[in-house]
Amino acid sequence: MTTVPLSAKSTGKGTRRLCRINKFGFPCSKPRASYTHGWNTGDIAFGKGLTGRVVVQSSTRLEIRVDGKRIRAKLSEFKKLHMKDSYSYG
Repeated sequence: MTTVPLSAKSTGKGTRRLCRINKFGFPCSKPRASYTHGWNTGDIAFGKGLTGRVVVQSSTRLEIRVDGKRIRAKLSEFKKLHMKDSYSYG
């Protein structure tokens, strides 16, 4: 049993928008890329001695952001600790 309560902040799940549109309602960017490797932006991962929030860069590369630092590496160098669930824990 823990004596310190866990603080949770709601962060939302993002947006359903597929691409940006101009003032006339026409698409002005490429459609959003989707990857099937199982990682999502917002997951918590451990890699290269640090634990932080994941940002998906491509189908083979991820980036962890911790205290303003960016650590980029391959998928195989990270271990997923927690999947994104719309909350930020502190």
